[in-house]
Amino acid sequence: MAGVGAGPAGHGETGPAAEYSFELLAMDLGEFLDDHGLAEAVVVGHSMGAVAAYLHAARRPERVGALVLVESPPPFPQTRPIPERPEGPLDYDWRARVDLIKQVNAPGPGWFDELTRIRVPALVVGGGSTSPFPQNQMRAMADQIPAGRFHQLPVGHGVHKEAPEAFVDLLADFLTAA
Repeated sequence: MAGVGAGPAGHGETGPAAEYSFELLAMDLGEFLDDHGLAEAVVVGHSMGAVAAYLHAARRPERVGALVLVESPPPFPQTRPIPERPEGPLDYDWRARVDLIKQVNAPGPGWFDELTRIRVPALVVGGGSTSPFPQNQMRAMADQIPAGRFHQLPVGHGVHKEAPEAFVDLLADFLTAA
C-alpha cells in the first residue's frame, strides 16, 4: 500500500506518503481489502475515512457488502479552516491533514454523481446541529445513493465516541436489515 512503512505516520501505523488525496486513500482501502481477501466487506468510515470509503464503494462496488458513512464531509465545497501546525513533534504527517482539508473544501467535481454507483445498502450518519458539516448535505448524499438512508444522532462530529451505545445499536439495526 502507498503509505505503509516506518517513520512519522500518515495516520495510524502508515508512513509518510509522497502526496495525500482521498483518491489515494480509496485506492489504499481497496488494496487492503484485496491483500486480506475481504470480498463484500462491510466498510465503515468516519470523517475523512468516510470519503475514502464512499469513493471506494463507488469505484469498486463489487468489493463492498454494506457501507456506513459517519459524519462524512459532503461532496460539496466546504469552508473548513486550515489549522496552524501545532508546536513540537507529531505522531502523524501534518501534510496529510492540510492536503485532505483542502480536498474537503474543494471536492472532486464528480464525487456527488459517483454516489449513484454505490449498489449496496448504505447508512449516512450525521451528528446534528453541532456537526461541522451541513446535515442537509449529508441527507442529500444518502438520497443520492440508491439504497441509502440518513440517520442523525445529534451529538456532534464524534458520534461513535459521544454516543457509543446508540451508535452500536444503530449500526446493528442497519446491518441486520442489510
